[in-house]
Amino acid sequence: MLELDPDLIAHLTYDRRQLLEENHAHLEQCLSDLYALCDACSAAQAADVTHVCSNEKKSACQGRLNSFFYDFQFLISNHFEQEEKVLGDILEAVDDNHLRRHQQENERLLQEVRHLVQETSALSRQGNVSAAIGKFYALISEKLREHMRFFNDSFFRTTHCQH
Repeated sequence: MLELDPDLIAHLTYDRRQLLEENHAHLEQCLSDLYALCDACSAAQAADVTHVCSNEKKSACQGRLNSFFYDFQFLISNHFEQEEKVLGDILEAVDDNHLRRHQQENERLLQEVRHLVQETSALSRQGNVSAAIGKFYALISEKLREHMRFFNDSFFRTTHCQH
């Protein structure tokens, strides 16, 4: 689960904390829903190694995957905008360079997400939607955990050095 660091929470108002926690929960739910789609297909294939999804099932999964990509990219972009606003308010008088670095990190991650979406779409069109989803889930989960480490670690280096 993507949780906010307790030290970070001390710097946030209740409303800002709720906003970030709700964002994280929504992103996690989207990823969980996507993984459930993958897991159902994987379970069917594990139960019967000769199992092959019908063209209708593959098309339905591909449609859900495309819809997920659209929604997920919107959610993560929106989350970064809100996160930058919160961070900007906290760091306003402390370190303007940190905010710029964080914005650059967000943009880098958005580029990586777009690249992963393209790769996953190409892989899924080759016929194995389940494998494509599993790969995307694993990679994006790790990238989000890395981002949280970057956000928390760099935030605290900045704020603790100023106090």
